[in-house]
Amino acid sequence: MGVEGYSLVLSTLAIIGTAITYFKHDRKIKRQQIELNEYQLKKNTEEKLNIKKAELGVNFYRQGGEGKLKIFNKGQVQARNIRVEFDKEYKYFVNDNPFPVEFIHPQRSLEITISLNKDTPNSFGITITWDDDFATNRTVVDNIQTN
Repeated sequence: MGVEGYSLVLSTLAIIGTAITYFKHDRKIKRQQIELNEYQLKKNTEEKLNIKKAELGVNFYRQGGEGKLKIFNKGQVQARNIRVEFDKEYKYFVNDNPFPVEFIHPQRSLEITISLNKDTPNSFGITITWDDDFATNRTVVDNIQTN
């Protein structure tokens, strides 16, 4: 075999090596593209669902001799038919429990005032239930520390 034969063999090996490298790299790129597409679809689906969700929460703070329970909607839609239940019997409300209420708009809140005295429990559980465009009877449960 002459120099031309070796050149032909080396050229053929180089082409085969390039083709193998290309196909391996192409397969890796396609797999990554599939994963990226799946991630994007999942993200889009979650965003579409979140647009339908109200997200309610509660904060407790003191103001003078009273405690304030602030029920807030940090979601993107109106919360409807909001109900608040406590895990203990409360005779500490300054005002009557205003719940159930018809709705709380996004980025808005309502408050319940409770008196703080020696009989006020150190903590209590609260369950907030509401309806929104995503589902009915969605709930969040929290524990409130009063001291």
